Parts: sequence; C-alpha cells; structure tokens
Amino acid sequence: MSSGDEQSDEETVPLFRPFTKESLAAIEARITELNARKAERERLKAEGEIGPDGVPEHYSIPHHEDRLEPDPGLEVGMPLPRALAPDFPPELIATPIEDLDKYYENERVSQTRCLLCLYSL
Repeated sequence: MSSGDEQSDEETVPLFRPFTKESLAAIEARITELNARKAERERLKAEGEIGPDGVPEHYSIPHHEDRLEPDPGLEVGMPLPRALAPDFPPELIATPIEDLDKYYENERVSQTRCLLCLYSL
C-alpha cells in the first residue's frame, strides 16, 4: 500500500492511552535497544572504528534523544494544559495514562510521573 495509508494508521493512535503492563514492557524494550546501541558504539570506539574523522558521534543514537528537555507544561502535579483538557476521555479519569512528554519516552515510569495517577499497576 502507499505510505499515506501507513500515516493514517499512525494518526489513529490516541493521545491519551492507559498505562498498562504492555506500556511498561515497550518502555523497557526501548531502553534495552538504546543501551545495546550505546554499547555497540562504545565497542566500535574501543576498536578504533569510530574516531574524529570517522562515523559521527550520533551514529547509533537518534538526534532527538540528546536534545529533548522535559515539557514544563506537563510537570508532575500540574493540571493538564487547557489545550489538551477537552480531548481527555472521561473513561480515563482516575486511570494511569502513558506519559505525554516525549522526554520520558525511554524512561521507566514511577507512580509520581503518571499524570492523573491515583493508583499504581
């Protein structure tokens, strides 16, 4: 199919998703993958395959991971930003949700980081 069909599949992912055991497993898988890429880069550096004239420093780590900062509008304990509040589904009230801040995409989530989290899994 065309790449436009793939984009429409990505667009159907809701902004607010319940935080589940599968969510945690996905985060842990991303962390494992990132650590493997870092280890591979360190191995290549140790073997002399990466040097000042060789592969750039960002070889195996996406650029965005080094530049992201936490979104101050999504801080723990702060109310949901007004722009997002109308989109919040009522069925997720009092339910742990996946973090909206991309800064925490590859971080294990603690109970304090869950927005609107009243109980832990």
